[in-house]
Amino acid sequence: MLDAAVADPCIPGYRIVSPLGDGGMATVYLAVQESLDRDVALKVLAPAMAANQEFASRFLKEGRITARLNHPHLVTVFDIGQHGAIYYLAAEYLPGGTLREKLDRGISIAESLDAICDVAKGLHFAHNAGFVHRDVKPSNVMFRANGAAVLADFGIAKSMDGKTMVTQVGSWIGTPRYMSPEQVNAQAVDGRSDLYSLGVVLFELLTGQPPYVAGDPLTVALMHVSHPLPQLPPALAWLQPLIDGLMAKDASERFATGEAFVAAVEQLWDHAPDAMALQNAADTSKRAAPRFSPADRQQPGARTQTTSDALPASQHASSEPTTSTPPARRQRIVMITIIAALAVLGGGAAAWKAFVSRENAARAQIDDLCRAAMASVTTAIGQADLTQAQAKFAALPNPCGAHPQASQTRDTVNAAAERAAAARKLLVAALDRGDVPGARHALGSLEGIDRSANDLPDLRNRLDQAHAKTTGDQKVAAIPAPEITPPAPVRQAIPPNATEPAPPEPTPLRRPPADGSATVRRPTANPSGQQSQKCREISLRAGLGEETAEERRYISENCR
Repeated sequence: MLDAAVADPCIPGYRIVSPLGDGGMATVYLAVQESLDRDVALKVLAPAMAANQEFASRFLKEGRITARLNHPHLVTVFDIGQHGAIYYLAAEYLPGGTLREKLDRGISIAESLDAICDVAKGLHFAHNAGFVHRDVKPSNVMFRANGAAVLADFGIAKSMDGKTMVTQVGSWIGTPRYMSPEQVNAQAVDGRSDLYSLGVVLFELLTGQPPYVAGDPLTVALMHVSHPLPQLPPALAWLQPLIDGLMAKDASERFATGEAFVAAVEQLWDHAPDAMALQNAADTSKRAAPRFSPADRQQPGARTQTTSDALPASQHASSEPTTSTPPARRQRIVMITIIAALAVLGGGAAAWKAFVSRENAARAQIDDLCRAAMASVTTAIGQADLTQAQAKFAALPNPCGAHPQASQTRDTVNAAAERAAAARKLLVAALDRGDVPGARHALGSLEGIDRSANDLPDLRNRLDQAHAKTTGDQKVAAIPAPEITPPAPVRQAIPPNATEPAPPEPTPLRRPPADGSATVRRPTANPSGQQSQKCREISLRAGLGEETAEERRYISENCR
């Protein structure tokens, strides 16, 4: 179910037609760009992600990277921007669906090679431009109406020069099922990492299942590091050199570029006996001229590379285009398999023990990586930086979700978020009712939980305004009221025969003592009305800390 906040976004210049999909971090809509009256795929960042500056920056970066990569097999971005709290990206609408959908329905060998070569060409262009995609998988490959495959979603792409990406060596980003060994080991990656992921996709297209399957993502990731290369079934063995050249554990043994892989595929398709039987059956309904069909095959003399040049170094054993003799690396893989079988029979225990030891070491490395990542989340909580902690937790590698500490770390982040929400609620309520001391206390509590909260500057500003208003009201109340002279008392009429009372005799003045000493006047028990008014005025100023030394003496001598 789509979030209500993004179910119907209002973005100037675009008219929403219908939702296309919801990926959790963003929702994609079919929309019309009104200025050009064309259909676009409008990607809108989820509100929860938009509130996080790191995710918002990553989203904008994706658009800028993709916009720079103008290639027939890379998705085209038309516009990217922000409208209020909404971050959006408008890209070309690809009506042909995804490679995942084709895989689920069933896809032929020719179609599979066609799509993989399209993606390889797009990757070759992106790599030459200095970017690694890092998340090549079937759901990120889409199709135009003419059947051409297009690589999309550069959300976690990395600049190979390291200047434009916050993710550094030691982090773990990608989808475990399609990760390269260097991604799993959190090492530096280059274009050959994407080619490994492309090999995983090719294996899945050919066999209907991924090369490594396990009950949890962490184990799958480890299998990419420690398990032998996957083998195609006998009927597809003629395509095994492509899998070997893409999925070699050592990046130096893989195809160097996407272009080299495409050349190897074309050479294999032209010369392998098994390929000849498939060429006439290639589906020609999707393109005017499919690459892997007799109508569109190039002449051998038009090749830019020889078979030997196109294949990785480990596959140069023979200049004949044949698959009868496996390359040296395949022989090593077979030996590993034999050793494992002997271990089960009790004959190769030492070799099997070494193999298991390497796998355990890889598992320990991943475990340490997950522990370090979750420790950074806990550290951010301890540093009163909930916003950063939430960003770090959201960026945890997928396999870490199955780590024993993941649940505890999630509870810690959620508990801090609840405390922050409660403090924020108290702060807003106190500001609404003008309770400055209460608001100041609630602000301190919030800052002690999330000092980087995006709304803190606005809340502080509101508190300052409330304090200034309260202080101003107190100063106005301290201004003395104007002195009003009471009216003269009304004398009652005296009857004609009555005698008017005599006025009171004046109080005689005291003479100073004969010895010349001064007489000290003590405060009276009940000060006069004028004195009482002055005492009240000075007391108000004293409450604000604005009384003078002379006024303090006056209070001590005349006010009770």
